[in-house]
Amino acid sequence: MFGSAKDQEAEMQTPSKLDLDSLDGFRQLLEANANQHYTRIEGGFVCKSCSAQILAVETYITLHIKEWDGCAGPGRVGKAQVPYCPDCEQKPEEFGCVHLPLEALRQFISMIVLPQVSEGRLPPGY
Repeated sequence: MFGSAKDQEAEMQTPSKLDLDSLDGFRQLLEANANQHYTRIEGGFVCKSCSAQILAVETYITLHIKEWDGCAGPGRVGKAQVPYCPDCEQKPEEFGCVHLPLEALRQFISMIVLPQVSEGRLPPGY
């Protein structure tokens, strides 16, 4: 969910029950936030407010179906790096969720290639 920074400007947080039309929407939100609050330098980003080096948290985002009530879906989880300023913003949570239209979720899942199964058994490790 998006929170409020100390100066009342929006800060980036791990999404929680965030409704999107596609997974590109989350990427666009991350980019818009970075452009608004951070300056690109060689080797990374710094905060426009305090010049601190920007850090990132690897987050796990559960994909849910927007048309269903509550947090329900096929159980797919994606990873995303969520940036933050350690001096101006709270550290983002490690877990969150986005709610996508069923058709967008179907398209995403259809792009995932499953491992080959031989003789009706899953490969080791599955």
